[in-house]
Amino acid sequence: GISAVTGDLTVAAAFGSGDTVRTGTVNPVQKDSEATEFGAKYVSGDMTFSVGYLSSSSTDEGYGTAGSSNEDAKTQTSASIAYVIASGITGTIGYMDQEGTDEGTVQTEASGSSWYIGANISF
Repeated sequence: GISAVTGDLTVAAAFGSGDTVRTGTVNPVQKDSEATEFGAKYVSGDMTFSVGYLSSSSTDEGYGTAGSSNEDAKTQTSASIAYVIASGITGTIGYMDQEGTDEGTVQTEASGSSWYIGANISF
């Protein structure tokens, strides 16, 4: 990964890929996976704006089998605004949209959009 900071702006990106083998089970599995992530954060006084994007995928096969299955994947996009309300109290409002697939089929329990509101209080 890499990140750069210039004044109040921070930008970061990361990529990873690899192959794994899970043995020691009745059905050993091999996986070929990769993930890419980007993000940015801008601080302006008491406000912080953040955005992010994640894309990951993996194919899993029985150990020793040529790659032929559909991908398992996840994509996620998010954005938030945090505001310092008072010393030690920060409020946040954000949005996230994500989609998860298993063997190429969208999984509704791992997909959808949401808004959130929160607070961070430190002493």
